[in-house]
Amino acid sequence: MSRENDISTFRVPGKCIRTKEHMKLFSGSESERRFVQFIQELNVSVTGTKFENTQIISKNIRALHSILKQLEIWVDEVPPTSSPTRYGNVAFRSWLAQAEKSSDGKLLTSAIFTSR
Repeated sequence: MSRENDISTFRVPGKCIRTKEHMKLFSGSESERRFVQFIQELNVSVTGTKFENTQIISKNIRALHSILKQLEIWVDEVPPTSSPTRYGNVAFRSWLAQAEKSSDGKLLTSAIFTSR
């Protein structure tokens, strides 16, 4: 990826895929390809790296790690329901509500995403 061409203006993360039509537009799109490529590059860049190595892990990565740890705690606190549902597991709504309530809506807008 060429960093000069890929840098864009910061925007607070938000839900953009709200309908099946949105998902159809995203699936197979350039945006999906770039997103998956970004995740793959992150994975490759830290393969074999110990988290405790403070020389390598940036402030943003530590913040992201902290957020993921908190989300994992909430997963344990709100387990999936065992009853079948047509539109996914109802427990996800409870999990998301707990995440929003516990973080006062600041979980994803924290200092992890700093502008350059």
